[in-house]
Amino acid sequence: NTAATAEHTISMMLALARNIPQATASMKDGKWLKKELVGVEIAGKTLGIVGLGRIGRIVADLAMGLKMKVIAADPYISKDAADRLNVGLVTLDALFARSDFISLHVPKLKETINMINRQAIPKMKPGVRIINCSRGEVINLDDLDAAIEAGHVGGAALDVFPKEPPDPGLKILKNPHVVLSPHLGASTGEAQE
Repeated sequence: NTAATAEHTISMMLALARNIPQATASMKDGKWLKKELVGVEIAGKTLGIVGLGRIGRIVADLAMGLKMKVIAADPYISKDAADRLNVGLVTLDALFARSDFISLHVPKLKETINMINRQAIPKMKPGVRIINCSRGEVINLDDLDAAIEAGHVGGAALDVFPKEPPDPGLKILKNPHVVLSPHLGASTGEAQE
């Protein structure tokens, strides 16, 4: 299911960059919000991948095909291995500071639970967009929602949640700058087979 999850990550990133779910919803509601739903291009932007394992490597390759610059933070990957992938290996803080998009591909560990929180977010580039198709516990959703509302984070795409299905009253589920899917990363006919 690694290819399926990597492809879903790229799909979520594109949907987030171009406001595709919001555009679909508005048109189904009879609205034409052409000026309100201006997106951002991804070519030439920097994608920071946190966790350069099997899925992270496929995401890196796909993103380079879309003409993105790719950097990664992973304490278990050598500089030589990253160089072979044409990925710049950086510290997590450097990744936060340089990335236009951040994609998380880490396991649920003591070190990764709530790694995206109110202390980490201010280190990020203003307007950053965050994609999580790894584990729901790695992001503090209240802190992320607050950062989006404050305008520091440009938006997020979330496929995973700390509790699944999430509580329908969860504030971030109503945020107009958040793209959501119900843990569909590995939900392809091919991956299930």
